[in-house]
Amino acid sequence: MVLTELVVIGAFLSRFWFDRKLSDLRQIRMQRTASVQQMDDVRVKWERLQFLAGEINQANRRNFDAAERLAKIQSLTPAGVEFEAIEIGSQSATLTGYVGMSDVFSRLFSRIKAEKSFSGVAVRKLEQSSDRPPGFDFELEVKISPLSIGGSS
Repeated sequence: MVLTELVVIGAFLSRFWFDRKLSDLRQIRMQRTASVQQMDDVRVKWERLQFLAGEINQANRRNFDAAERLAKIQSLTPAGVEFEAIEIGSQSATLTGYVGMSDVFSRLFSRIKAEKSFSGVAVRKLEQSSDRPPGFDFELEVKISPLSIGGSS
């Protein structure tokens, strides 16, 4: 009888021990599942950030090119030229403005034509200004050479 009670008590104690182990295993599994889910969320966010960083870098390169081209146009512009609009695209730029004298326009045209970072220039419009005589309204289209790697011109 004592032996039977000892077996029952042993079985009872082992059941509590196995229940505790099982609870511990469940808790560990839930923690690891939560950890894996968080890592998956982090992975998705990381991939999204990498994509956005690529897009931002590409946009920055385009903006840098536009800023560099605008600075180049500004350095080539003689005194007396008033720009009304400058539109800079990936392959060309359109310059719209006013000059008080024809020789100022000639200097602007020849400087842009001689610049190596531009592959060509065309006069779209050159007419006597109706708003500000005796000057001229003009519109130039400038073909842009691709920028070399390293950004030097």
